[in-house]
Amino acid sequence: MENIELVCNCDFNRWKDAVQITGTCENWIFSAEDYNLWNEGLGPENFNFLCAIDKTTGKTVGHIASAYYPSIDGSEPLATAGAYFVCKDYRGTGVGMELSIKIGQEERFAYCNQGTISVASMTKKYALFGLSIYPEWQYEDMEAKVSDCNPDLLESNPNIKTVALNEVDSGKFIEYDTKICGGIRRDKFIQKVLESKTAFSRIAIDKNENIVGFGNIRIGFNNQLAIGPLYADSDSIAETLLKDCLKLIPNLNEFSLIYYYPSSTTLGAKDIFYKLASKNVKENDRMFVQFSSHVPKVCS
Repeated sequence: MENIELVCNCDFNRWKDAVQITGTCENWIFSAEDYNLWNEGLGPENFNFLCAIDKTTGKTVGHIASAYYPSIDGSEPLATAGAYFVCKDYRGTGVGMELSIKIGQEERFAYCNQGTISVASMTKKYALFGLSIYPEWQYEDMEAKVSDCNPDLLESNPNIKTVALNEVDSGKFIEYDTKICGGIRRDKFIQKVLESKTAFSRIAIDKNENIVGFGNIRIGFNNQLAIGPLYADSDSIAETLLKDCLKLIPNLNEFSLIYYYPSSTTLGAKDIFYKLASKNVKENDRMFVQFSSHVPKVCS
């Protein structure tokens, strides 16, 4: 560790390193734009991208990020950690442990519930750091070739229509999102996500102009697509949202793979993805959601 320096609040260039490293080594689908979504959506005071840098080469060899959702109008705060990665040549040297300890020393982690999402191989390690409370559901990790996907196979619900974010009342949208998130407020961040230049999103409204769901598809590393967030009051609405988001993507077949991460308890969501890809779907290991004190009452 004597040649490794831990640097807080690293800049956009270090984030681009992370996108390239994790995409090449693990096929993670971050994008360069994600940095600004977190930094601007939460505010720099609520986002920390911590990097391990080899002082002899100047290269990024590991990283972790923290994102803090502060209390707004009495809402429950939440501190989260993610983007945790160490390059293979540096594993077993203590770099990963030092990153975890350093990020955990942030003051905000001491006073509120903490959360993360982990792959199966890491979930027990995170539990040792106090993230030992799990919901009854986890995230599926599904993928399909875009060439196997046909949006026309999906049906549209005749009782709703989908519109752009700027066509709905912002207060009603935040109210809906807060309900979905179990009371956690992420106002500016979720709006930045849906308005991103590399994302395609729609809001579902019923005949009474009530918001009944929203969906998003974003472009990630290596010309891949990721579905999410996608929330809806019914499977039929979710299917409509997915279809309409896909229809927004120009030259859809120029992309390689598309990923979907529905809750393990929403079986209808899986059926929709299988329908889209004519059952040509690969299911990877589930990802584990874990917290330090309690599970927020999110809509799974």
